Amino acid sequence: MISELPRLAERMGLGNRRQVAITSALFIVFFVAFNKEVHFWILGLYLPNSVDTPSLVSFLGSFQLDSDQLVVDRLRQNQLAGVFSAGMQLGVDGAYTSQFGLSGWLLALIPSLLNLPDPAQLWLMYSAVAAFSAVFATGAVRLSRGALSPGASAMVAIALLQPWSVAMAGSLYWMIGVKLLPSAMLLILLSSRRESVARIITVSFAFSSLAFLSGYEFLTVVAATQFAVVTYFAVLREARVRAAALSIVSVAFGLGSAFMFAISIHFIQLYVRLGDLGLAVTTLETVITKRTGVTGTQVDAVYAQSLAAYPSQVLDIYLGMPVFGAPLTLPVLHYFTMLTLLPVCAVLIVVGFRGKRPGAAATASRALGVAWFVALLGPLGWFLLARPHSFIHTHINFSLWFFPIVPLGLALLWDPIRGGMVGLRARPLAFLAISGSMVLLLLMYGASLMMVR
Repeated sequence: MISELPRLAERMGLGNRRQVAITSALFIVFFVAFNKEVHFWILGLYLPNSVDTPSLVSFLGSFQLDSDQLVVDRLRQNQLAGVFSAGMQLGVDGAYTSQFGLSGWLLALIPSLLNLPDPAQLWLMYSAVAAFSAVFATGAVRLSRGALSPGASAMVAIALLQPWSVAMAGSLYWMIGVKLLPSAMLLILLSSRRESVARIITVSFAFSSLAFLSGYEFLTVVAATQFAVVTYFAVLREARVRAAALSIVSVAFGLGSAFMFAISIHFIQLYVRLGDLGLAVTTLETVITKRTGVTGTQVDAVYAQSLAAYPSQVLDIYLGMPVFGAPLTLPVLHYFTMLTLLPVCAVLIVVGFRGKRPGAAATASRALGVAWFVALLGPLGWFLLARPHSFIHTHINFSLWFFPIVPLGLALLWDPIRGGMVGLRARPLAFLAISGSMVLLLLMYGASLMMVR
């Protein structure tokens, strides 16, 4: 599979120095944007001069610091008692029992082995996470350019530089790239055209195990992005239904096996740490219940409201997110929410299937459209199936829309809109009617604003 990376690089447009320079620049931009140390530095510049810290700076600088502290505490645990102490769990003396904590442990292992001084340890961990996330972001931009157009890739870049995406991509605890790694490895495998049932299962199982051992949160994203990759290639190659179904079943088997494997390893970890079989079972059931409400296990009363929340309440929250600028409220743009983006994308994708047999570019666009529908199972699946978690964690879960629904959705919208604008300019009367109406609406908005007392 590694031998296929040069071919994938060619598909990403890395065949000449100019494209390599553009890709390097993209990586640097994402790396700097995702690096929490940069946010801390900017936050430090603002704090001495202003009582009211700008909201965006404050958001990026403070996002999930409590969760990131669990990984920092693991680093301290390594220094005090060794890298395998406290059952490799996160937190002070392995106090965090909600996940096995593999990615956090691996991240803390790097500065532990290098024996770096304190300031450099935190810098290295945040920089490693930023670099890891920047690789995925850069790859997404370059691949969208190859599959769609330069304009579409620019929309992907803009989407990935939104506050929620930037904040999540820089978190030590979440390491969102680990959850996207299984789909990325499947993409490399399928790009090689050397896939088989055994290879698909092996890749899905191996990298999904890493994702699940690093945390059960957002497991629907781990699953949906893999199904989206398989579906994309099936539609792109116009595979037979039976062959496509076999690939999907292979991924499902790999995912299911990985989840059971991760649960088993986590259970063994809890049993060894707690020394009691019943307590280990109860702890694991509590973890599941708090997130889904699926078992009858009694949990703390603080979770009562989230367990009683209706799916419609949760969807109302997350469908109301502005596509641009959230969690900030940008003038006018905040009206363009997920509740607008989703149906617009869905209609354009379905309409794109009308007409005659398309060329290669249109086929790729159609395949990405179908993959977008499948990828919707990720965020929407988590909002619905992990309803209690989503009801409480509104300070985190909005970011799910960006992996990959918003970037891919905006990319798919770009070419039809651009094509429509080109067509309008060739028809002066239609262009004048539409542009004139838009200008008048803006003037009405301005006049209404001036009359506010």
